[in-house]
Amino acid sequence: MSFDREDYKLYDIDVVIKNQPLFVEQCNVLHKLIQQSVGDEDTTRAYKRYNIFQISASSLAFYKLYCEVIKNVRDYVGDDRPLWMSGWMNFHQPMQVLNWHNHLNSICHGYVSIDPKDTTTDFKDYAIENQVGRLYLGPSARLHKVVVNKPFAGHRITIGFDVSDDQDCLLVQSGDYNFLPIP
Repeated sequence: MSFDREDYKLYDIDVVIKNQPLFVEQCNVLHKLIQQSVGDEDTTRAYKRYNIFQISASSLAFYKLYCEVIKNVRDYVGDDRPLWMSGWMNFHQPMQVLNWHNHLNSICHGYVSIDPKDTTTDFKDYAIENQVGRLYLGPSARLHKVVVNKPFAGHRITIGFDVSDDQDCLLVQSGDYNFLPIP
């Protein structure tokens, strides 16, 4: 199901909604693997050094999530031009959530809430109530931040991604090793 709001869209991803405990369990395992693989405690800060969909490639749950994300990216973009997608895991305690930031050098940005806790993503002119399985897609340059509405135990988990139509294969020179082609 999709919800249009001006220049952004919200989608409900049933595979996450129906299998949230499995996704949380796999994200906990993946978080440790990513930390070991890239040598960084913060999987968000290390986003250029891995792609969550590549690291989780043997997971049927993440395969189904990837297929849903791709389908909705194509719906949002509205055409079949060549596209590439990065992907990373945000895995944060309440004091670690992201402050104001944006995602330059891409045509759109999105995230899927796996275990969003009681949080909101604030933009200048609107806010998104984060819900399990909710996918947000919108303009990349738009500043946004995460607001903790109620303190929580554990980790807030989302899968973030940027979509690019840049056909410059030399992006790797800047250390961007994380883009995968979108079929």
